[in-house]
Amino acid sequence: MKKRFLFAVMAMMFMLAKAENKVSAIATAQNDSIVVKKLADGSSCENAIIITETTEDKGVAAEYKWIKQNYPDASVRGQSCSGKNKKRYDIIDIITKLGEKKSIYFDITNFYGKF
Repeated sequence: MKKRFLFAVMAMMFMLAKAENKVSAIATAQNDSIVVKKLADGSSCENAIIITETTEDKGVAAEYKWIKQNYPDASVRGQSCSGKNKKRYDIIDIITKLGEKKSIYFDITNFYGKF
């Protein structure tokens, strides 16, 4: 069952990537949850990385794991929470190893307020 699910997800991502070359690949987070990057890199609410975890502990861990995987050696400088269109977002400010300041947007609607 798990293999079928992963195959289906991978097939879907392949088809989306063919249709739109800006679609990113999937990244694995804790406990085989999936962090989906839709059309982006977390540069805005519209391009937020969707966290599929359903508890705050696992959700926050998935955010930081994504940052570590995509921005190795970056340092976190701040974090805030925002809402837009009935969705909740964590905005994590980082400085990359090259000194670039970035704000990474995560859609945390799935786990916001769930302990």
